[in-house]
Amino acid sequence: MTRQILLLPLFAIACIGFVKGQGTTKEEHPAGEAAIQEVRNVLTGYDQATKTGNADARAPLFNDNMLCVSERFGRGETLNKAEVMDLYRSGKLKNISYAHDNIRLQAFGGNTVVMTGRSTTILRYKGKLSKGPRLFTFVFVKLNGQWQIAAQHISDIPKGDAPWN
Repeated sequence: MTRQILLLPLFAIACIGFVKGQGTTKEEHPAGEAAIQEVRNVLTGYDQATKTGNADARAPLFNDNMLCVSERFGRGETLNKAEVMDLYRSGKLKNISYAHDNIRLQAFGGNTVVMTGRSTTILRYKGKLSKGPRLFTFVFVKLNGQWQIAAQHISDIPKGDAPWN
């Protein structure tokens, strides 16, 4: 019993050390901040390409192995880069107006950034008008010195289910 009581403080100290070790170190913070700023710069090009409908300017921003999971009109689909680019190039996906808000960027080290937000973009998708709102998540990765979108997820928000409806 005495041995167990003596081991309890040692166990508590070990747990505190483990938990502190899970936090962000000062060395990681500047890399994360730099990554967020770099992704913001990439987003400027992405936004411009989206607003002008320039599919070819958008292509290098998508990783060749990218996955796009989207839900439109109650139907879900998973697309790869070639399929997404075909939608843009063929005109099957065309933005009429482009608006994002509630943007949040979170870095995970210096080479991964996750962006979340809300879209009220009005678009025509496969002949149907979509007015949103939608929630989205983009995962940016830095490969060979270049930031690219490795994954994106877009979901329509059912009417009445969100505080902004």
